[in-house]
Amino acid sequence: MQVQEDQENALYKLAYLELQADRKDVGLWAMALAESDGNIPKAEARYISKRVEQLKGDAGVQAQASQLPSAEPSLPLCQVRTQTLVQHIDRGSQVLQSHLDATSELEQS
Repeated sequence: MQVQEDQENALYKLAYLELQADRKDVGLWAMALAESDGNIPKAEARYISKRVEQLKGDAGVQAQASQLPSAEPSLPLCQVRTQTLVQHIDRGSQVLQSHLDATSELEQS
């Protein structure tokens, strides 16, 4: 049934986005990590599976998950942080350059 499949996909997406945004259920994460013997990629996969099962029991969450955009490209968190850092560096460079230009003008006068 397509509706159930779409809802399940939305729950997987919600669990994945929680993981990427570092908004994990701490107890569930600890369980997944322990069951994976500290292997982070395996723990992430276990966490997502366990979180989806947990979310399936919550009708309110299912409704929320089904309203997530279907084709939203999501960047890994490290890429988002890197892009933000680059933007701050660029802005800082612009400010520094304007100060250098102003200093240069004062020295010439």
